Amino acid sequence: MTEQQKLQPSEEAILEIADNMRCGYISYFNLQTGAITFIPENLDGYDLGEDNPWKEIETEIKQSPSSFLSFAPLPKDIASQTKEEFIEKMEAGKLKEMLEHAMRNPNADKNFKVLLDNSEFRDAWAYFEDQKCQTLIKAVVEEFLSI
Repeated sequence: MTEQQKLQPSEEAILEIADNMRCGYISYFNLQTGAITFIPENLDGYDLGEDNPWKEIETEIKQSPSSFLSFAPLPKDIASQTKEEFIEKMEAGKLKEMLEHAMRNPNADKNFKVLLDNSEFRDAWAYFEDQKCQTLIKAVVEEFLSI
């Protein structure tokens, strides 16, 4: 693919990809058309049978992998680090203490989510996580374009 053929995701596309990452989807950015498609990262538990809604895109990606940039959800270590960074930025208080405790115990991700989903910090967390995803997406795009 030549330099002229490399499409770069728009800011709107980066926002969509970041949202997909936060929801547990792998996004594929088509370098030729700019289209974004996505599939769940983990298809376990889906009874796909003959009606696999992702079969067409999976086939397209397998046939032409160099036509796509892929973006998976945050790896577990980066997701945990992101949560820790968010907690560090919070002002001292009961919720901060509860989140710190949750992160040191089994089911940290689930407990973190439950605590935040029922708090006034839910939107702040979503924004913080989204910003982290966007930063990573932009880094992947920059690296790709520099090749």
